[in-house]
Amino acid sequence: MPGSSGKSKKVIVTNKKATSIDELVVQFESIKGYFIRDKKLCCFVKKEPFNVCLQTVTEKVGAIGSPALWQNGEQQTVAKHILALHIDDRLNKGDRGLIGDLSNIKVSFSDYDLLHFFSRYCCVHQPEHFAIYSSSTLKIIQSKYSNFEFTGKESYEDYWKGVNLILNDLDITMLNYFCAEKFFWLYEYQLLNS
Repeated sequence: MPGSSGKSKKVIVTNKKATSIDELVVQFESIKGYFIRDKKLCCFVKKEPFNVCLQTVTEKVGAIGSPALWQNGEQQTVAKHILALHIDDRLNKGDRGLIGDLSNIKVSFSDYDLLHFFSRYCCVHQPEHFAIYSSSTLKIIQSKYSNFEFTGKESYEDYWKGVNLILNDLDITMLNYFCAEKFFWLYEYQLLNS
């Protein structure tokens, strides 16, 4: 599970007001109903956890992906690719190398879009194992750790390590990586300026 236990004493400034990381976490946890679509997506995947039927995988790809990613009709291509890799055992084991293997596909997406989509696909199946590759989190990692270089599809493992370093440095315990990505997205500005 991401993060570590204990309470944070770090303080950041938001709008000229000092706010502790603990206060941001409490504020984040108080948000109810803000991520209803994501909760529905996770429930759908829990009901359909396996990736052995093309129709089911295609439905999950459509539910998880952004419409902008499917402008060239590649949804079916991506679903067939997932099906061909027989990913269920690797998903259940939390095999982070799976992200790179999934991203090794010829479609019109950028490396960022591929990593974002496939890490999200894996995260909704196993949210305790797969961090979602996102621009907000990437900016936070790179601002705190200049030695991390993310240079393409093979960089997911380093990204995952960076997410965990940030959570540990801030002494934050999140329920799972799905929540961690939402936290970093909501508080990117505050965390970048802490």
